[in-house]
Amino acid sequence: AKSAGFTVLQEGEEFSDKPKGTIISQYPLADVDVLMDATIRLTISAGMEPLRMENLADMSQEYATQYLIANGFKVVPAYETSEVYELGQVTRTEPAFGDTVYVGDMITIYVSTGSNATYVKMIDLVGKTVEDAKALLEAEGLELGAITPENSEIYAEGLIIRQDVA
Repeated sequence: AKSAGFTVLQEGEEFSDKPKGTIISQYPLADVDVLMDATIRLTISAGMEPLRMENLADMSQEYATQYLIANGFKVVPAYETSEVYELGQVTRTEPAFGDTVYVGDMITIYVSTGSNATYVKMIDLVGKTVEDAKALLEAEGLELGAITPENSEIYAEGLIIRQDVA
């Protein structure tokens, strides 16, 4: 708000996670006594900084996932066969290399299952014991991955409460 006694100056714009046009800083700070003819300096949000999606093709799924999360993105894996990329390597992303992205965006990384992958429908393991899950997976030609203990208010101790592959 402008007052006849104050001079309000816009110091500039900066990228931030606040909506474009929002005041993100001021001088003098709030709750400070100022003279009636003081100059108030405001910095305005320019919105999120647009970034260019990097080329993650040929990286391992693990490295690409860690890299994206460390840079503020959310990651969803998807899998596809590839004659070009080895098993476990990223083949492409959505948004694609060169597209505009913003911190916090969801990035889908497509991971190679090799050139001759056979797909099976994933089994629901929630509520089963580790031994039962292992047996069910082996019957489908799959193997049990890492197990991370977690507390649950719904499932009894020793039962699976969630799984990475739906």
